[in-house]
Amino acid sequence: MFRYSKLLYCLICFLSIIISCDKNIEYEPYKDQYKRIDSIVSDYYSDSEIQDFKNKNPMLMNDSIQYPHVFYLEYNLVDIISFETNKNDFLLKSELGFYNKEKDLIIQNDTIFDFDPDYWMTIPFEGSTESNDNVIGELEYGGKFFHDKEKDSLNQWARYWETKKYHNWKMQEYPFDVQKIKFEIISDLDTSMVRLKESKQFKASFSKELSLQEGFEIESIDFKEKFRESTYTVEDEFGKERKDILSVGQFTINVKRSGFSLFIKLFLGAILSLILSISVFYIPKEEFDAKAQISVGAIFAAVGNKYFVDSNTISNVLTVADIINNSVIFLVIFNVFIMIAQRSTRIKWTWLESEKNAVKFSVLTMTIITITILIMYL
Repeated sequence: MFRYSKLLYCLICFLSIIISCDKNIEYEPYKDQYKRIDSIVSDYYSDSEIQDFKNKNPMLMNDSIQYPHVFYLEYNLVDIISFETNKNDFLLKSELGFYNKEKDLIIQNDTIFDFDPDYWMTIPFEGSTESNDNVIGELEYGGKFFHDKEKDSLNQWARYWETKKYHNWKMQEYPFDVQKIKFEIISDLDTSMVRLKESKQFKASFSKELSLQEGFEIESIDFKEKFRESTYTVEDEFGKERKDILSVGQFTINVKRSGFSLFIKLFLGAILSLILSISVFYIPKEEFDAKAQISVGAIFAAVGNKYFVDSNTISNVLTVADIINNSVIFLVIFNVFIMIAQRSTRIKWTWLESEKNAVKFSVLTMTIITITILIMYL
């Protein structure tokens, strides 16, 4: 009997060791993370506050927390002010909702960790918080971004930003360009701790009463999680030094120009100058002075239209608008050469000396250029 009792005792000890090892294995992946939390939390909580909370909430001591802690974001574009092609700065008004399904407070290894987004996320902006160009609202726990039906399953916060931003205009495809405005929020903790993702329930939206100039409209708002290396160096669980990798939630506001009406507005002068240039082929060859005067007028009209289009942009690159205007100027000047060839006895352009063929050449060339551009960019 004694032998069986001893055997049972050994079996119980063996099972106790296995259970103890299992517990260590369960928390081992997060051991280094909690060490890092300790150094951060100590700036916000005193030892007495931590102990007091533990005494009042003994049941939370055994909670198992899954990492990384995910914040789901809902973006709302409130307004865009002074977003103009010939300016680099504008005012962006935004609202952002934060949601998560985790507990607010985490207790492990004698540590309380508060995942309030007010502490652990940063919005980059130009200037200082004291500037009149930047207004940062208080973190709210209700209001527009508080979804009542979700209140039992989600922690919910919201914040308002009004910031001055600078935009590098990408004008290669002007006037069919889509400008991308970036709104970013950056986690201050490593991706092993915090990740930022777009809310699947509450997609990005924008106000219907935006102050965008007429001719601009919001095409869409896209989200992408990016990753950025921090300047801080930490030690991983193997004792190797590395830099924190931060999660960046990037909302991209795609602003496009209105379609065909803008094309007509910008290039009506160029189209009319080309028509004027083509009209000289319907004037009798004997009226060379009249043909010459109309051709000169067409050249001035084409060049003037190019100046008008250029004055609306600040770009130094070759744009689609430049290609169209330059094509018109080329055709207008080429029509002048055709007219001179028809008059001269030294130049023999047999096919183009026919008035009808000259008209066909100009119209067909410009039609091909215009249709190709419209297919590519509209």
